[in-house]
Amino acid sequence: MGTIGSSIQELSNAFSTLSPIILNMVIALVILLLGFIIGKVLSNLVKRLLRHVKLDDSLIKVIRIDLNLESFAAAVVSFVIYFLTVIAALNQVGLLGWVIKVITYAVVMVILVMILLGLKDFIPNMVAGFYVKGTMHLRVGRKVHIDSVQGTILSVNLVAIAVETAQKDRVLVPFSLLLKNKVLLSG
Repeated sequence: MGTIGSSIQELSNAFSTLSPIILNMVIALVILLLGFIIGKVLSNLVKRLLRHVKLDDSLIKVIRIDLNLESFAAAVVSFVIYFLTVIAALNQVGLLGWVIKVITYAVVMVILVMILLGLKDFIPNMVAGFYVKGTMHLRVGRKVHIDSVQGTILSVNLVAIAVETAQKDRVLVPFSLLLKNKVLLSG
């Protein structure tokens, strides 16, 4: 009898510990359900209101461009409500802080990758530029022939030279291309 009583007590303790977690998850699901319903209803309401005001028709008459702002405004309203709903649900289950940290780290990583991808061509051209400027005597007004580009040097900057062709086209030639191809200078 003592073991059955202690087992029931342990099971009761387990359920009492589990109960707030389940309750928070159910509340979070209700928040999500209500938020998505409210978002859809308000989105439709905004769209109908703007259609009643004839916003798109007025914009077409005034600026002669069909921007479809009725649908855009409705989508913004629903997105904002959905976003706030998800935040409220995550807060209810206690995951908001963790999710914000993960999103912050992801955004920082995306920004770093974008910066690195942006610099992947810049850095080699800059390094090649130091070498080319030190070894070749590039100056404005000199005639140059590089690969299929032939013309007069208009400017020399940190990563490239600007060349004007005989057809008056302006071509930017990166310094890394100068290292890979035969360069003929005259003048």
